[in-house]
Amino acid sequence: MARVMQLLAVALGMPIDHKNFEPIDTRQIQIFVALAQGGSLKAAASKIGITHSAVSHAVSNLERDLNAKLFQRKGKGLKLTGLGEIFLPEAVNILRLLGEMRLKINSKNASAGKCIRIACAHSFIQFAMPDILCEFQRCFPFAEIQLIPADRATCINKLEGGEVDAAILVNLPKRIKNLVDYHLFDDELKAVMSSEHKLAKSSAIPLHEFVKTSVYLHNSNSFTSHLIINEIHRWSFRSPDTQYVSNPEALRELVKMKLGISVLPQWGFRLGTDSERFVWREIEGLNLKRSWHFAHLQRSVPDVFVNTLVGLCKSFPLVGEQRYYETHRAS
Repeated sequence: MARVMQLLAVALGMPIDHKNFEPIDTRQIQIFVALAQGGSLKAAASKIGITHSAVSHAVSNLERDLNAKLFQRKGKGLKLTGLGEIFLPEAVNILRLLGEMRLKINSKNASAGKCIRIACAHSFIQFAMPDILCEFQRCFPFAEIQLIPADRATCINKLEGGEVDAAILVNLPKRIKNLVDYHLFDDELKAVMSSEHKLAKSSAIPLHEFVKTSVYLHNSNSFTSHLIINEIHRWSFRSPDTQYVSNPEALRELVKMKLGISVLPQWGFRLGTDSERFVWREIEGLNLKRSWHFAHLQRSVPDVFVNTLVGLCKSFPLVGEQRYYETHRAS
C-alpha cells in the first residue's frame, strides 16, 4: 500500500513524507474511478453496488487523506477538478496493477502441482496443441497438462468414467450428465488434391465424379471417417475406393503424387513450401461440417484454466486459416 500512496502523491505533485506515510484504502480509489467515469453518485453507486451516501463518504475521505479537492459540482452531476484529472489515469493504472497482481497470485496458487488430464482428438493434438500448450504454459508455468490421444468415442468414455478431467472433441453428445460444455469453433471437411488432378479444374466436385476416385482417410474407426462415408451413402449408391493412411506425411505425399484425394479440414493438412501443388474443393451435396467442443465435468478443472484453454482453442482455427493463406501466397 505504501507504493500505492507514493504513486498518488507523485501524481498530485505532493511531497512524500516516508516517516508519516499513511496508506489509502484501495476501495476509495475504486469508488473514485467509478464516480469519475459515471459522473454522478447514482451511477457510481449502481456500478459498485453500494449506497449513494457510501460513495459520498468514500470520496470525502479520499479528498481529506490527499488534502486535495478532486470533484466539483456541475448541475446535478459532478466534474473532475484539475487535480482530479491528473489523479484519474494514475488511479486507473493502480487498479489495473492490483488486478494483475491478484491474478498472478491466484494463478500460481491454482496451478501449483495441478495436473490436468485432457483426452483429445489425434489431429487436434498434432496441429493445434503445440501452440496452445506453449501459450498456456506462459500463463501457468506451474501447471501440468497430460494429453491423452483418443478418438471421439474414447474421449466420451474417459470423460464419463472420470478417467480424464476434460476432453476436446467433435460433435459432443448431450447425454453426459454434470458436464460443462464450451463450443470452440465449427469447421468443414473439404477435398484436398493435387493441383494437377483431373478434378482440380472444377470449382466444386460433383458427387458422381468424387465416388469414382481413390480417397485417402486417416482412420477407419474415427468419427470423421464415418461422417464422410455415411454422407456419401446417403446420396450415392456407389462408394469411392477408400484407403486408410494413419501417417499424415504419407497421406500428403500420396495426394501430391495425384494418386488420390483426401478429405480434411484446411487446418489439418501441412502444405509446406510447395503449397501451390494443392487445391481445396467442396464436394457437392455432402454436409461435412463439424462442431468442436471443450468439455469438462463440474468442478474438475479450475475456472481460470478453463477460460484460458477455451480462449486459446477458439483462436486456433483463425490462426490456422491465416497460416494456410500466408503459406499459399508466399509460394
